[in-house]
Amino acid sequence: MRLIVSTQGPATGVANAVQGEIRTVDGDLGVYDLKTMDAILSDVVALPRLNALLVWLSAALVLALSAIGVHGVTSHLVARRTREFAIRIAVGARPAAVFRSVALETARVGATGVLVGLVGALLLARPMATVLYEVAATDAMVLAGASGAVLAVPLAASCRPARTAMRVDSMRVLRAE
Repeated sequence: MRLIVSTQGPATGVANAVQGEIRTVDGDLGVYDLKTMDAILSDVVALPRLNALLVWLSAALVLALSAIGVHGVTSHLVARRTREFAIRIAVGARPAAVFRSVALETARVGATGVLVGLVGALLLARPMATVLYEVAATDAMVLAGASGAVLAVPLAASCRPARTAMRVDSMRVLRAE
């Protein structure tokens, strides 16, 4: 048997009063497992809350690892193209144009990743709908926000290598050849 009691004041005082009243009716009845509604609701949402936290942590880890990977690949490509950047700057290219070319190459790769991700998200929309709470799997604002975050990662990760490319000392590089 379960008994639910609504109260305006503190729950502990009411719980003691209810226990006393039940014992006056039948002294053999045991009253156990007393919980407030907040505790019951907290127990009910504990697993979904843990799942959401794990998804957020996984997403943050994936974004961090992808930023590290993009930074490493872009740095490697800039190092391999140092001679090209030196020649460009020596013949009059502005450093900002070199920066822009490196950033645009990385942005193209990032945009391709976003498009593949959007297709995957739309294909997995139905299975993901069971996991999501109060948001549609095909919500345009959510997809746009996620796409923006995913595109921002390669752009931010390419800034340092792009700055390295635009600061190439063309005379030193060309003399080394």
